[in-house]
Amino acid sequence: VAHEWVETNPAANIKKPSPEPTRDRVLHAAEIRALWDALDDLPSTMGRVFKTRLLTGQRAGEVVRMQWSDVELDTGMWTIPGNETKNGQPHRVPLTTPVVALLREQRARVPEGVPWVFSNAHGSGSVHHRARKVPGQLTRRLGFHFRGHDLRRTVATGMAESGVRVQVIARVLNHIDGSPRATKAYDRHTYDAEKLQALQTWAQRLNHILTGTKSAVVP
Repeated sequence: VAHEWVETNPAANIKKPSPEPTRDRVLHAAEIRALWDALDDLPSTMGRVFKTRLLTGQRAGEVVRMQWSDVELDTGMWTIPGNETKNGQPHRVPLTTPVVALLREQRARVPEGVPWVFSNAHGSGSVHHRARKVPGQLTRRLGFHFRGHDLRRTVATGMAESGVRVQVIARVLNHIDGSPRATKAYDRHTYDAEKLQALQTWAQRLNHILTGTKSAVVP
């Protein structure tokens, strides 16, 4: 129009696109119970994948690519290598009793020599690609929209509502915090004990949600 190449702006009456909605969905108690029941009806390996995600709050790719060499069932610790984490740093995830039980069930069905915890039927790789289709399947079954990342957000929110400090939640989720650079450089505390307590608090809260019992007040 300014150069008089056209008389009017052809986009003049086109409405601006709506802003992309933020993905802030957190599952409430009834949805968590419905989801857990639906996971019981999935093939056992896939059900354990999503239950592990709900119990640990870790990212989808980190869970589905978990290897037996990174897991210590006796001591209850999972170390995610830096090449599998978003920030490139190794991440230690304390395993609560329910998670250890799930992984022991999985260990009993995976042949020796297969490196993947959640391996496909042939043991030649993880269930990474199959897991991508599950949220859509669950959405159709549950009657509400479900994204896999809702689990991570639900875990974080549940811990916060139970009194877990934000700094500890960030450590559990392996988020890069906004601490001063000097603090990051010299703080080499692993936070393993704090992360374990936070995940135990969440596991207890989740158990109360699934069983319908009231949880104790966290001091």
